[in-house]
Amino acid sequence: MDENVKMAVATSNEQKFEANKVRVNIPPFWEEKPEIWFFQVEAQFSIANINQEETKFNYLVAQLDPKFIENIWDIIQSDEKNKYSCAKSRLLSTFKESEEKSIKKLLTGISLGDMKPSQLLRKRKSLAGDNITEKVLRTLWLDKLPDSIKIF
Repeated sequence: MDENVKMAVATSNEQKFEANKVRVNIPPFWEEKPEIWFFQVEAQFSIANINQEETKFNYLVAQLDPKFIENIWDIIQSDEKNKYSCAKSRLLSTFKESEEKSIKKLLTGISLGDMKPSQLLRKRKSLAGDNITEKVLRTLWLDKLPDSIKIF
């Protein structure tokens, strides 16, 4: 084989290898909103074209702080084949806010503070989910707004 052809093939192979190297940037676990955190993690997996449970699980374990690892320690030690799915399910069930807690927070725990009124409404909608009608949600939202900006 001609020396130039060998060099071109080697360069081509190196470029292919470099193109397949993708960095997975997983943010720290967000225990207040684990659903959003897993959405971000899975977006990173999608970008990196990672589909295998074992690879996902290894990234998950490598990222989690020890205080969260202890919640899935039995899964880590098990022979389970779908460890990522099991760990995800466990972490979601452990840290996801209960429906009752969300509704209580919606009714009592959120004020406008530094937020814009539209941000407050979005936050309230997120907490309400499908449990509260739009009309009730808007009434609760208006109740938290200062009198100077309420619309009657």
